[in-house]
Amino acid sequence: MTSLPSIPVSMEDTIPNLAPDSLPITCMIWNVQGAGSRNFVTNLKDLVKVNKPNVLALVETHMEGEQAVKIASILGYDGHTRTDAVGFSGGIWIYWRKDVVTVSPIFQHNQHITMEISRVGAIPWYFTAVYARDFNDTRFPSERNKSCSETNRRSTLFNAWVENMDLLEVEFSGAAHTWARGKTPETRQSGRLDRALCNDQWAMRDTFGNIFKQKQILLARIGGIQKKLATWVDRGLLKLEARLRKELDEILDREEMLWYQKSRITWLQEGDKNTTFFHLSTIVRRWKNKVSALKNKDGLWVQDKCEIQNIIVEFFSNLFTEDGEQNLLDIPQDIFPELSDSD
Repeated sequence: MTSLPSIPVSMEDTIPNLAPDSLPITCMIWNVQGAGSRNFVTNLKDLVKVNKPNVLALVETHMEGEQAVKIASILGYDGHTRTDAVGFSGGIWIYWRKDVVTVSPIFQHNQHITMEISRVGAIPWYFTAVYARDFNDTRFPSERNKSCSETNRRSTLFNAWVENMDLLEVEFSGAAHTWARGKTPETRQSGRLDRALCNDQWAMRDTFGNIFKQKQILLARIGGIQKKLATWVDRGLLKLEARLRKELDEILDREEMLWYQKSRITWLQEGDKNTTFFHLSTIVRRWKNKVSALKNKDGLWVQDKCEIQNIIVEFFSNLFTEDGEQNLLDIPQDIFPELSDSD
């Protein structure tokens, strides 16, 4: 279908700038599954050339330090720290360019390295490169080609952990599944086992933008299919519509989770995709407690400060008077406890 229906302007077009206007720090993590082959070095050089990461993390290197130093020299990174593999298991190597960023390792473990990163002279932030079996979990059904009660249980626990840690997931582009094994339809398994999580202080606008873009594309495709089905019913189109609607539900759930975490409204445990509420509550927190305009009794907007004050005084005066006269006797008395002078 070559024509897509237009998407109405909505709140996605007025997303607040969630990150300060500063030069970004690009970080790249690659699960290399062994860093000793000649092809690996060739592919790595090409990836670095294309993505130009300021900070590069290689996990599951299966090797000790001599190769790590060699790679640093080949790629031109003058900053380097690592935890070497234990035998032929694990290994995390971190590289950075000292003229661009300052990296200070804080905690090093054979399954993760936590560091403080900043552009030279800028405010630092924290970054952790993780390679751990506990993170080999998916969050949504679409992130696996096969599911069972156990994978669903683990997904529930993983999602609860992400929410309890007040983390947001950075959306991605590319293949939906980043891991696969099995060469036949019967043995094939695949899933998305790689992701980036951040707290709301460092949530980038792209996180929201990518979700909204996916939602707009899905709405457009569903609209086109429904338009076609109105004139011609096809079994394939019906199946495609059902699949796309399921994907849309997942996108809406992700969008709601993002706004929920941004809004910090802990008392609201469940929602019915009421993302407008979450969005507005996030924005309202940033507004100053200020009244800039009010409508007077004639329905006209008033912006003058003195006139606004008069409108407010008049409103509450009328609210607490009856027939133009104060009636204080109807107001309940002595219903609130008082503190003594000594208290």
